[in-house]
Amino acid sequence: MKISIKTKCDQVKAFILNLIKDYPPNSRIMSEPELAQKLGVSRVTVAKALSELVAEGVVCREQGRGTFTASPSSMPKTNQIGCLVSSYPYPIMGNPFYSKIYNAIEEEARELGLDVILQSVHERSGVDFVMPSLIDRKQVDGILLVGEISKDIVQKIDNLKLKCVIIDNYYDDISLKYVKTGNIKGAKSAVDYLLRLGHKKIAFIGGPIERNSFSDRYLGYTDALKQAGIKRQKYFEIIGDVNCGYNEALIITKLKERPTAIFAANDAIGLNVMKALKDEGVAVPDDISVIGFDDIEPSSEADPALTTLAVDKEKMGKMSIDILKSLIDEDKDVESCELGVRLVERKSCRKI
Repeated sequence: MKISIKTKCDQVKAFILNLIKDYPPNSRIMSEPELAQKLGVSRVTVAKALSELVAEGVVCREQGRGTFTASPSSMPKTNQIGCLVSSYPYPIMGNPFYSKIYNAIEEEARELGLDVILQSVHERSGVDFVMPSLIDRKQVDGILLVGEISKDIVQKIDNLKLKCVIIDNYYDDISLKYVKTGNIKGAKSAVDYLLRLGHKKIAFIGGPIERNSFSDRYLGYTDALKQAGIKRQKYFEIIGDVNCGYNEALIITKLKERPTAIFAANDAIGLNVMKALKDEGVAVPDDISVIGFDDIEPSSEADPALTTLAVDKEKMGKMSIDILKSLIDEDKDVESCELGVRLVERKSCRKI
């Protein structure tokens, strides 16, 4: 059966797209005769394929020099933003923290005339991650990466040389702009608050230290104790998984010498901690005080309501879009941003 010119043209385009997917901007690609000979098609078919790729902003052609991969500044604007969100341990719309950030992203994007295309990513996909076609083919003007997305994935996206902003995460050796919480300072302020209430035996319960937010909050905890001259008790420091809190708090209740306060690395952990303590007949805050981090909505509805450090999730979402838009528009002096936190005193901590 004879293959149509259109089908051959599509095949040539697919070959070129696959060929250049890892090329940096302004890289020279094979000439028309070379492509025609390699693929066994006419130069007319190759020329048509290249013309369509030029129109799509994927390549550019220079008279007498050849065909090159497009630089970001030469690509036509799509007014579309890709948003990759970590779906681990649960989907974004069921996540009381990231759903607030995403809603703010959509609202700010709408104000700026941008469409947001959402894609969920399991943080553990790593090496097996397949780049969404809208990103791989650069059909978006920029990318937002929300949450604890693995370094492998972030590196793959950075290699595409698209404008990109990381939200609530960062990697020291990947030079992408970010908007994140001041986790170290925030955790230190949580422990300082407990110290002001008279607590000296303060435990830490957090998730995997491999995650930046947990490692930074643990560092803030240890720094605060060190500055206060309090010797750390290793059995007061318990690291679990991302859904931890309940079993770890049970360990606390079995200690011969219990802490008088627990700093939970986020509110979800803090709520699990309080449930475990209640189940074991340990009163909060009369027996043990508990403080969290993030200020998700269930924290104010708990019994007792959880004292916490509030993260401005709406501001985080809006600032990420504003920074990304500045990168897309190639404004100068675009800087990353670290947001402070605010103490929200409720009923889960007491003075001793």
